[in-house]
Amino acid sequence: MMRRGNPPCFRFALAFRRVLRYNLTSPIQRSIDNDHNTYVRHHGGLGPCRSRLHHRRSLQRFRATRPRRRLHHRHRVIQAGVRAITDAEIAAFKAKLAAAGVEASSVGPVYMDTEDQCRAAFEFTKRMGLKTLVAVPFEFSDAARKHRVASRKLCEYAAKCCKEFDIRYAIHNHGPDSPDYFPTGRSAYEMVADLDPRMGLCLDIGHDFRFGYDPVDSIRRYHDRLFALHLKNVVPDVVDKATGKMLKRNQARQFPRGDMDLVAIAQALKDVGFTGTCEIEYERDFTSNLTAMAENIGYFRGVMDSLR
Repeated sequence: MMRRGNPPCFRFALAFRRVLRYNLTSPIQRSIDNDHNTYVRHHGGLGPCRSRLHHRRSLQRFRATRPRRRLHHRHRVIQAGVRAITDAEIAAFKAKLAAAGVEASSVGPVYMDTEDQCRAAFEFTKRMGLKTLVAVPFEFSDAARKHRVASRKLCEYAAKCCKEFDIRYAIHNHGPDSPDYFPTGRSAYEMVADLDPRMGLCLDIGHDFRFGYDPVDSIRRYHDRLFALHLKNVVPDVVDKATGKMLKRNQARQFPRGDMDLVAIAQALKDVGFTGTCEIEYERDFTSNLTAMAENIGYFRGVMDSLR
C-alpha cells in the first residue's frame, strides 16, 4: 500500500521483511542469504509456513536437496546459482503487486563487493522500473575474505552507475552488527557526501539507535541525501558488561512498545520535507506477525494523521 497526501509529505509504503522486498531482489541476493530466507523465496515467498514444525521439516528437506557448493564471489549477484529472472516473470510480479494495491519502492538491500555485482544490481533495478537501489558496498580487508569493511572504491563505481542509469543508490546501515561497514547513517553519509547527489542513504533508524545514535538527529543532519527510511521500533541490545559479549540484539517491538520516539521521528521527516518512502520492518515472529504488523501500520498512520 502507498499513502500520499499533504503534510507529512513523505510517502508511506509497506515492505514486509523477508517477503515483499526479498522477492524484489530475486535473483540478486540469493547465495549470501541464509537457508531460511532462500527457502522462503524458492517456495513462493508470499506467505508464512503453516507451523514452526512444518517449517523445520520443509527446511530440512530443502537443505537435503540444495547444492552445497559455494559459488565464486563474482557470481553471487549475477546468477547466484539460480536462473536469471525473465521479463515475463517481472511483469507477472508487477501485476500481482498492482492487484494487491502495492507499489514497489526500491530494490535491496543488496550486498556487493565487486563492480560486476554492482552493475548487475543497477541493471535489475532498471528492469524493475524502480528509481532506488538500496545497497551495502563492501570489500574484504584480509586475504581469507572474512573481514568486511566499507568500500570507497565501489562507492565511486556506483556513482558512475548512478549517472549512467539515473538511479539513486541508497546505502543501508546495520548498526553494531557491521561496525566496519556502515554501522550508522553518519558513516554512510560521510562516505558519499562528495559523490554524485544520487548517492545517499537508506537510514535504518533501528540500527542507528542500537549503535547509540539519535535517529531524529540523523534525519535532520543528512536529509539532503536521505532517499528511504526503514521504520521500526526496538529496545537496546543486551550486552554482558563483564565480557562485552552481545546477549540479545536487534530486539524488535511493536511500534507503541519500543524505546524509540516515532512521533519525533515523523516530525523530523515532516520538518525536512522528506519525499522518500518509509518502509515498515518488524523483524521477529516471522510465522505469525500479521497482528503485530497491523498494529504497527495503524499506529504509524495515527502518528502521521496527528501531524497534518
